[in-house]
Amino acid sequence: MNYSKMLKLNIILVLSVLAGAQLAGAMDICFAANMASNDDIKEAPATAVVTENDGKTNEVGVSGSYLSSQFSRSNGDIESATKSLESVYNQNKDSIDVANQLMGLYLLGGHVEKAMEIASAVYKSHDKDPISSLMLSLRSIKNNDSASASNILDKLSDEEGGQLWLPLISAWLDVEQHKLVKPLMMEELSAEVGRAAPIVNYHLALINSQAGFTKAAIENFKHSIEDPTRPPQRVMEMLIKFYEKNNSPEALKPSVTAYRNSHPDLVKSKIPLINNMKDGAAEILLTMGSIMLAADVTQDATLYLQLALYLKPDMELAIVALAQSYTELQQFGIANELLSKIPESSILFNSAQLYSAVNLGHLNKSDEAIAKLDGLIKESPNNIEAYMAKGDLLRMQSRFADAVSVYETALRAIKEKGAQHWPIYFAIGTSLDKQGNWPDAEKNLRRSLELSPNQPDVLNYLGYSFLMRGENFTEAKNLIEKAIKKRPTDPQIMDSMGWALYLAGDYKEAVIYLERAVSFLPADFTVHEHLGDVYWRLGRKTEARFEWDRSLTYAKDSSVTEEIEKKLKNGLPDKSSSDALDKKAKNLSANTIVTQ
Repeated sequence: MNYSKMLKLNIILVLSVLAGAQLAGAMDICFAANMASNDDIKEAPATAVVTENDGKTNEVGVSGSYLSSQFSRSNGDIESATKSLESVYNQNKDSIDVANQLMGLYLLGGHVEKAMEIASAVYKSHDKDPISSLMLSLRSIKNNDSASASNILDKLSDEEGGQLWLPLISAWLDVEQHKLVKPLMMEELSAEVGRAAPIVNYHLALINSQAGFTKAAIENFKHSIEDPTRPPQRVMEMLIKFYEKNNSPEALKPSVTAYRNSHPDLVKSKIPLINNMKDGAAEILLTMGSIMLAADVTQDATLYLQLALYLKPDMELAIVALAQSYTELQQFGIANELLSKIPESSILFNSAQLYSAVNLGHLNKSDEAIAKLDGLIKESPNNIEAYMAKGDLLRMQSRFADAVSVYETALRAIKEKGAQHWPIYFAIGTSLDKQGNWPDAEKNLRRSLELSPNQPDVLNYLGYSFLMRGENFTEAKNLIEKAIKKRPTDPQIMDSMGWALYLAGDYKEAVIYLERAVSFLPADFTVHEHLGDVYWRLGRKTEARFEWDRSLTYAKDSSVTEEIEKKLKNGLPDKSSSDALDKKAKNLSANTIVTQ
């Protein structure tokens, strides 16, 4: 696991009003626009086109352009994807699905005004379409036209009451127009709140505070924190602002005191207030974008965050979060352009510099990245994230000994090791393994599990390593089974599970996992080789050779290709042969696997 991915979790803890698994749980009642998804379009319409040169009907439809758009988008080429889908839209302007996808691509490319043009076209004939209604209401909010925004959203009240964003944005419009005559409380919302109650209470606190309903806001703030030991930073920032503005309400004093004691630097920062409809709507979009980002629904996260910045271009948290979204989409240059907008005076500046260094590494500018990280470390010797990012960059260059040295320096800077430090030991363990020092690697991997026993990455790595070394088969299988329960759709863990079952002689079960794994990892030579092996044992020898041939296509190591070529020529040894045990399981004890 690349530790730099953990940076995403850190920004989520700042942005979110929920912690951990609850972020993803809140998604099902949020407005998941999915504008950049093709889930709703099963087949592009085949439209006959009349060519200009001969006047004859050319039976070439838009399917090619549509598929080209999907292919380009899947490869991160947003510009080409947009051009192809524009061609589809121009011939299918009555298709809301195509229009919504094009809006999504415009937003992904940062072309918000173009997205607004499509929204206007859709709205003319479908004034209850939630996506175009949201877009146009935001345009009205940006132009300080609360009445027009209310008129747009009021049409959705009957049919779209289940959308969580609707009552919250509508409430800010009512506040702006002095129409909120009593506190807005949870039970009055038409949307089903469920596990998102802390999110909703946070936004209700902001709304009721601005409307002058102080007592209600106090109750909302109290219920916006689910775990007092780990209160979300964004919530606490706004809670403290409210606390200071309203004569220090006694009911909030314990939370404020505890947070100030543990976060002295944050208390001193100048955090902008949320005190109008534009700020309120932007905060809702920021929250929803952070939920999507935490749940790995990255394209939808990007759309929400673009809209948040459309309303509030200087919203620093949204800038950093949007940069993180583009990093996840492997648009590293765009991400760094965004991060460069964070000024040195911002409390997010060091984080932005850290993310920028990680992106430089992805752009093959490792020397520049390491220099930037060294600067951060020099300025703040206890900056653990900077050490970890530097270690990851060194690992990317196969400088494993140097990486271990950096990771160990990070450990020495930590006074008390806790569950949050499991990635450091994991990184050390994998680096030592790459150097051939398995005994010390195993010690660090086990230490990582001691700190956080349910981490799928560590469970899988240690379990699969045991399989590859022919050691501790029972423990290896247990570790992998535990990993796949935690992350059942991870293709790497699927492959490990399939291989463990293969070594145990359970070929029928093994093939299920390996076929699923290869569908997610079509260019992974190991998965193809494993699937070929299990096909051979099932008597599906033609399919086995096909998979081995695919494996040979992607394999680069000469020792690996030599082994695969032997299989292509001779197949696997007969099950009854004494030396037919797979080379990866040759040391497994006889009572733990079936002799092949």
